[in-house]
Amino acid sequence: MSSRCVLSSDKCSGDLRPRNSFDDNVAEIIRRRAGLLRVDSVCGFHFCQIVDLYPLSEKKCCNPVGKHSKPAVFQLRMITMEMVHKYRVVLPASLVPGKKLCTNCVKALNARLLQYGDANENRQQTEAPTTSRAQVQEGKGEADNLVGDGKPREINTNDADYDEIFPTPPDTALSDLNKCLTFLSLDPCDTQKLKYVKRYPGDLLASIKSKIITKMEKSSGLNFDDLRRSEEQSFHEMLEQLRTAYHLTSEETMKMQILSVLPASWSLKQVADFFNVSVSVVRRVRSLVSEQGILPTPLGRRRMGLCEEVKKKVISFYEENSRQLPGIKDHVTVKVGDTKVQRQKMLVLMTLKELYANFKSDYADLQISFSKFAELRPRECVLAGASGTHSVCVCIYHENFSLLIEGAHLEKHEDGKHKFMSTSDVLNLAICPEPKSACYLGECKKCPGFTSIQEKLEVNFDERMQTEVEYKKWVSTDRAALLTCISTTDEFVEHVEDVLPSFLCHHFVAKEQAMFLKNAKAGLKRGSCIAIGDFSENYSVCHQAAIQDTHWDNTQITLHPFVCYYVNSEGEQQIFNFVVVSDYMKHETLAVSAFQHRLIAKLKENIQDLEEVHYMTDGSSAQYKNKFNALNLRMHFEDFQVKGRWHFFASCHGKGPCDGLAGRMKRLAMLESLRRVREESILTARQFYEWAKRVFMDSTWVELVTKEEIEEFRVQYGLRYRKDVPALEGISSAHCLIPLSTNVIQVKQYSSADTCLYVYHGDLTAPKFDDLHGFIMVSQDCAWYLGYVTERYQTENKVEVRWLEQDGPLHFKFPEVDERKVISISDVISVVNVEAVTEVTFKLTKRCAKYGNDEQLKR
Repeated sequence: MSSRCVLSSDKCSGDLRPRNSFDDNVAEIIRRRAGLLRVDSVCGFHFCQIVDLYPLSEKKCCNPVGKHSKPAVFQLRMITMEMVHKYRVVLPASLVPGKKLCTNCVKALNARLLQYGDANENRQQTEAPTTSRAQVQEGKGEADNLVGDGKPREINTNDADYDEIFPTPPDTALSDLNKCLTFLSLDPCDTQKLKYVKRYPGDLLASIKSKIITKMEKSSGLNFDDLRRSEEQSFHEMLEQLRTAYHLTSEETMKMQILSVLPASWSLKQVADFFNVSVSVVRRVRSLVSEQGILPTPLGRRRMGLCEEVKKKVISFYEENSRQLPGIKDHVTVKVGDTKVQRQKMLVLMTLKELYANFKSDYADLQISFSKFAELRPRECVLAGASGTHSVCVCIYHENFSLLIEGAHLEKHEDGKHKFMSTSDVLNLAICPEPKSACYLGECKKCPGFTSIQEKLEVNFDERMQTEVEYKKWVSTDRAALLTCISTTDEFVEHVEDVLPSFLCHHFVAKEQAMFLKNAKAGLKRGSCIAIGDFSENYSVCHQAAIQDTHWDNTQITLHPFVCYYVNSEGEQQIFNFVVVSDYMKHETLAVSAFQHRLIAKLKENIQDLEEVHYMTDGSSAQYKNKFNALNLRMHFEDFQVKGRWHFFASCHGKGPCDGLAGRMKRLAMLESLRRVREESILTARQFYEWAKRVFMDSTWVELVTKEEIEEFRVQYGLRYRKDVPALEGISSAHCLIPLSTNVIQVKQYSSADTCLYVYHGDLTAPKFDDLHGFIMVSQDCAWYLGYVTERYQTENKVEVRWLEQDGPLHFKFPEVDERKVISISDVISVVNVEAVTEVTFKLTKRCAKYGNDEQLKR
């Protein structure tokens, strides 16, 4: 006997009443009203609440059979123990003595008794007749529940037809279920999850089974591991084996037979998602199963598809005729096998129709339809107009000529021989049917020239009775603007005639340089390397949880990527990615040369017997296409013991794989900075270098070049960056520089040209010893100084100079303290001319001032 109330709570009070102090009828009432499994001692407070006051608190029908949706409060009768026993055959555990029943519910319960009696007449032929209908209708006592011998008839609630005849109300079923779950120490059933969460019923059933097996093991001391393995687990294991077999086999028949054995209850989408196939494939299999049954055999012969070699050529053709976008957000997620990777977007440079026509022209022997060609387009190769392509750096020359032709509406004109659907259709009128380089460069005497285009334009304008032409034009001054131009037809024809020669040349050079790169990569040999490089747009540092003033912070980091192609010792072509990170913000030739020294040092480590490097960059005059870079190229073999050639893309056609490499690196760096809420963000070039070195360890080699190192490089090679270095005339139209010696360089209009524009002969030497007198410019400690030669030591190739200090923008004077130093003639940049203002003050001429700025002229 328990010494505490069975309903123990903070309200317990009064004398504790043990079980033997009240009869079985009262104990059964307490058990049913309190929802207990058994009754022990009860305190005086709970005894009064449950036995005496419980019926008074019930004011509405308990609705045991779900007869009404709203609670009934009229014509109620209290449930007695006699009623509980009477209706226990149809509601074994739902009636609670003390609750109330309405008239409708009483009639429904009597109808259930009557229905159950009729259903059991055939099964009880040897028994006395069941309760009469009249007795049921009148609801008289227990007589309706007696068999022929006068004993109560026990009705088995586990009968197969019991739930069909007497469906259990939802509330009752939920209450019974929660009681079982409480007994098993599980949480009550969540009806919302039961309705809307697909996995919840299975998980709940598995939890119940696990609890029951655990209690069986504890009570018997035996192990029932075989019972823990459910049929559902075996079913899932079988499905995984089917999915693995589906992806391993290449036979179409086997794939369809595997799909045919799946449960018919699965929807088309369920099967398609599980096996990663299209819904149309599943629909076709279901159709075959309905005709042939499971394990069907597909009818008809399978059409031959494209071989892998053709597919690779198509994909390669897309990549060759696309260019990578450099932006941080210019990326797309591509599924490779079972993993998803992010790849930089590539803009297709023409329409799919034009690209397909070019492909058929280059590969006339390959049979492929346009639909299949479009289907094989890689997901990262996006078309113009797609999301993220509106700000692409399109070639201004090609775009302006296209806008010019569009303004003439030649696409609506057709003379029977030509259709003017693209720019190439118009250009073909001005050159020979089988054009050579001379046709594009204006050197061919047989080309039709502008005359044929002029005739077509005039005929077109006459047919349309057009006197004015409206066209658009991009103009680039301090900013780019798209202008609308209106001109007469005569002025328009003259304008087309003016721009045609230069555009033909530009169009030809752009195609030739792209073709040269393609052929160079295809014919790359051991010992040679192709290095494609370009300054990326500076990375602007970002902070997570930044304050408002950081909007005005313009801290940036310089990135210069190189993508190098070479052939390894096994004869396989490899790609080596190299990115320079720097805090030097000037994008100039000096920085390029410093980065170049780091690149060559690393290439020598990776490439055995490196003999020659072909550089390919855009034609930026501040960075690559200038006299300083040409001078560095002449000294390339002397600096690195490796030959070097420099090739330039056509203007506005310099976007390449290096831009995508830097764009991806900047995008991931930005995301990393935004993730660092409490850690320090990537704010400096060194932090960016340390992060990139760790993240891109397997794919990209990252180097850090500080501005101090570049200034040291300036001092070491300052002689090459003097302002009086002779210029290369016409270098702006050149696209290939080939050094023949330290003093001779060959200049070509395009890389594959058989002839060169000219050969430049130059010499770079320090001032001769005999010329060292008067005022000289000297390089010392990362700066330039002005000095006066006081003594010369010819045997040692040294001179003594007296320093001057700056006394204005171009004025210098001797300081009060006489400061002198003996220097080597290799530190002398040049002899300069000055104008004497006073005996101790001198003025540097403007021509000499170009050697340095105020920061560099320290004295």
